[in-house]
Amino acid sequence: NNILLNRLGAVNVQIAEERTLSCLSAEGSVSETKGEGDLQTVINYLRRSKEI
Repeated sequence: NNILLNRLGAVNVQIAEERTLSCLSAEGSVSETKGEGDLQTVINYLRRSKEI
């Protein structure tokens, strides 16, 4: 669980960086969408793990 929480934190940082970059270029919005998808995947996994 600690590894997953660390990964979740890293993804949050990555998304924040991508949002900042998206303000500077139109290409940032594509990366942001992928990062948010990765974040949602981690969140769903953590929720399932907690239920078990």
